[in-house]
Amino acid sequence: MQRNLAQFKKLIFLCGLLLFQPFNCMLAGEHTATEQKKPVAPDPLYLNLVWNLDAGYSQDGLQISLKSPEIRHAATSHYFALAQLLKSHPDLHTTINLSAETLKGLKRYTSAIGEFVDVQRDQFDYNGFLKKYGGKTDPWLDLLLVSSSSLTADGLDYTLNHSGQRDWHCFSVSPEILKRFPEYADLMPNDLRVGNIPGRRARNLISIRDQIKIKFFFAIAHFDDLFLRNSVELPIKDYMSNPVTVNLNEYFVLYDNDTPDYDSDDHYVLARPIGEDDCQRLVLETYKVMQSVLVMFEELARQEAPPLKPTRNSKVQEIKKEAKAEFITTPASNTVIPLLYDTDALKETVDKAALPLRFSYPEDASLQMERALRNLKTTFGVTAKGACPTDGFVSDASTKIYSDLNLDWILSGKDVLAKSLGKNAPNELTPSEVASLYKTSGGLRILFAETDFTKALKEVYPKQRAEENVSAFLELLERYAPAKGSLLTLVFNLDAGLDFYQKDFRGRRFLKTLLDRLEEGRTKTRETLRLRDRAPVQPTILALTCTPSEYIHGLPQTGVPPHDQASTLSVLATGGFEPMVFKKWMGGEEQKLAWTYLSLVRGDLKKMGLQPFRADAVLPTDTKSPAYFEYLAWESVLAAENSIWFKHYQNAGQKQGWQDEAFRTHLGNVYLALQKAGRSVEPR
Repeated sequence: MQRNLAQFKKLIFLCGLLLFQPFNCMLAGEHTATEQKKPVAPDPLYLNLVWNLDAGYSQDGLQISLKSPEIRHAATSHYFALAQLLKSHPDLHTTINLSAETLKGLKRYTSAIGEFVDVQRDQFDYNGFLKKYGGKTDPWLDLLLVSSSSLTADGLDYTLNHSGQRDWHCFSVSPEILKRFPEYADLMPNDLRVGNIPGRRARNLISIRDQIKIKFFFAIAHFDDLFLRNSVELPIKDYMSNPVTVNLNEYFVLYDNDTPDYDSDDHYVLARPIGEDDCQRLVLETYKVMQSVLVMFEELARQEAPPLKPTRNSKVQEIKKEAKAEFITTPASNTVIPLLYDTDALKETVDKAALPLRFSYPEDASLQMERALRNLKTTFGVTAKGACPTDGFVSDASTKIYSDLNLDWILSGKDVLAKSLGKNAPNELTPSEVASLYKTSGGLRILFAETDFTKALKEVYPKQRAEENVSAFLELLERYAPAKGSLLTLVFNLDAGLDFYQKDFRGRRFLKTLLDRLEEGRTKTRETLRLRDRAPVQPTILALTCTPSEYIHGLPQTGVPPHDQASTLSVLATGGFEPMVFKKWMGGEEQKLAWTYLSLVRGDLKKMGLQPFRADAVLPTDTKSPAYFEYLAWESVLAAENSIWFKHYQNAGQKQGWQDEAFRTHLGNVYLALQKAGRSVEPR
């Protein structure tokens, strides 16, 4: 009897413990949650937002001048705006894929112009610049510095495309840009058209003063609206540590059509006459902005993550330096790593008759990737942990290149994942499959981007208002909400495509509103996970932005635990961000011929026993030594491996003839350099 009574009392005691356990947990608060390390709240969906910065780097065959102003324009419009946006959202950790050639171009401009800039006096020695670097940046930069009354025939052609054969001229803008500057549109020749906007001015009526305004508009129209509306203080300082400013707003009167919340109907009217000195000034302002972009990128790469605040029952986590943005890069020269590794990677995809003389030089592929990684490190002081192959193009064998360079992860598209998993199409993939972390048989981790989103950014989002695009993005997150605990990768291409946004100029309101919402959601999500058992009001979507390295290795300061488990792909399919992306570089008869030419030239170097130089090699100072010319020979080979030549070789029309000529010039320069090095070799 007493034994039964004791057991009954014990049962009552245990029930009491169970009954009051929730209350006890609530009182214990964060201390209990910290000890258990198993939140009751749902795991969040992790977001890897990748800003893809690739403005190309097209050079002539002698590697003297850039063939377009794309890098310069991207920097003064999209890149500066992105850096400002990310700095204003410090809690959002994202990924920046800064292509090797774009970074190379940014440094090329700032180095050349910077030699002749006096920031203290806000002056630019344009005569000194032209004397040393005229013809060595891009033709449209030179146009700003050369008097329009003394332009050569080429200069006039760069301005107005008299020949009709220019890929780029001073009216190579989107309709949305042209609409914002009515005076600019009025100057367009009547045989040109931008979208649905026809030219109105007879060519023979375009005066010298008109030409001055045309080149002025072409440059200033590619500055972000922020510069045209306000005086902007930059993150760079003069020699006295005073802030440097840009005051382009003094050139315009802004008309917003009484719709201050709708930017796409805004237009600018000149506030005063424009002269040559104003055009020259734009080069100085361009330098300031481009230098600021590099400075802000370095700040983003080196920022410390905010530490966790100490709580009543927990210790402060150790502060370690973590970037707000994880910087990655692409192979140097825009090379396609799988095709340098072995063009036979496509033998199962392309008709064998379309394959060229086999090109298989893994050492070249490794050198191109290592050079890009070194450039990123020397510029920003950070060691990249990941990489983005050109157009996301991968093959199973060539992933060894990245592993050997000690990279943690690479990025590709979900089309590759579908093929690797034996699916018939990408739409058969589940959200959890797309957002999962994988690794190759060699142990290299690989992420697969949701490429339908990137396609929609290009084709659907430009036609919608900002609020519609934000809603579409949140609907995408809702679809991926079941993939809790996984990492969803979304790629934003920050290129000229943004200039075609019709109802939200350059997508600025969309991007700002989106980051506002994500930052707000991140705060709610972290609070939800922190409170654990307190059952707070749940946000609609539990989502945390983080970088791949933070996701893989964890970052306690931001509440991201490590996720080191990855599913192994027995074989990684060959492919990239887009289906059949290889057709950009392989498959046509002309492309086959181009690859065969490259294979023959590269084979000649191999027969001579010449090995590629190291990634840290520099041009020898003795300009008469064999080593000097052998270095130049290798530089020409590496330049000829650029994917742009193969992309356009099959479309060798008059406008693109320069690309074929440049490719052949690079190959020819190999033999010229070898002969000067004392090698007995006959050009092919």
